[in-house]
Amino acid sequence: MAGFRTWTDDDYLNAAAINGYLMGQVVTRFASEVQRDAELASPVAGMISYVTGLGLQRFTGAAWVNLVCPAYTTAGLPPATGVPVGTAVWDRTLKVPLWSDGIAWKGVAPASSSGVVTLVDGTAVVATSEVTDLSRILLTTQILGGTVTIPSALAVSTRVPGESFTILASDATDTSTVAWSLTEPPP
Repeated sequence: MAGFRTWTDDDYLNAAAINGYLMGQVVTRFASEVQRDAELASPVAGMISYVTGLGLQRFTGAAWVNLVCPAYTTAGLPPATGVPVGTAVWDRTLKVPLWSDGIAWKGVAPASSSGVVTLVDGTAVVATSEVTDLSRILLTTQILGGTVTIPSALAVSTRVPGESFTILASDATDTSTVAWSLTEPPP
């Protein structure tokens, strides 16, 4: 009995009509995914729900997916650990899209994911919780240092996800100032 029905003044509204017509035509609202999953134990493809913090979602027949990308300020972002992996949001402060990997918000790197460091004996360890195994780290010499007159080749020699990465110059005497920028690939 799903579908659309035009009701008239004398139509009788019974439980079958409510469950078959009305419930299939409304957007149900829930405080959390846990509540939605408990109350909609057998969703059907095409159902729409609204979950606080996530926005409108559609059931594909296999999973709930976001219909609209909710927007937050950077300070107001929900924890990335509290949303499904792949959930997308719009950061109104940075004016960029972000996505959750289930641990942190990813996408365009925030300001804390770039900086400047000075090499000591051709190497420097950069401490940043933003680095992952997949991080794209861009390096560029800003100011030549020591006896170096031509910029050395720079590389990321090691990385410890969530902690740091190491910059290595081809010249072991290099004490140049190096700028670094860290971004994550899209999901």
